[in-house]
Amino acid sequence: MKPLLFIMPVAAALIVYGCTPKPAPDKEQVLTDSLITVFGEAISAGDLEKTMNCCSDDILVLDMGTIFSGKDTLRAHMEPLIHYYKNFTFHQGLSSVNEDLVTYNGLFSLDWAMGEKPLPVRGIAILVWQKQPDNQWKLILEKLDFGMVAEK
Repeated sequence: MKPLLFIMPVAAALIVYGCTPKPAPDKEQVLTDSLITVFGEAISAGDLEKTMNCCSDDILVLDMGTIFSGKDTLRAHMEPLIHYYKNFTFHQGLSSVNEDLVTYNGLFSLDWAMGEKPLPVRGIAILVWQKQPDNQWKLILEKLDFGMVAEK
């Protein structure tokens, strides 16, 4: 009888918990996650065209103390480097969404694959997308701080 007294409340709790509907994903978080995923996957693939397609024509990039203004300038900077970025991932961060701007502040990680052994790198990202007249979202500001190198 005693085991039954223990099992019944546990079974009831499992039924109630299992039947409770899960909250719908937050639309703002889904938008932010999709933007950072597309951007990170384009970089990881070494696909310069897809990476540039994520950027507005007048993007401003702050990269380790250097300022790059405009997509053409950024393309010239990234072209010799993009093939070394592997496993580029943005991690959960803080985001803000309004009708025409999305901001993301969080951590990123990548493997810098220039030598024999990839070097794991971590850093802080600040990204801002703006909704364009054609309703596409384009990066207008990118700041990646590559200040942290992780040891494996």
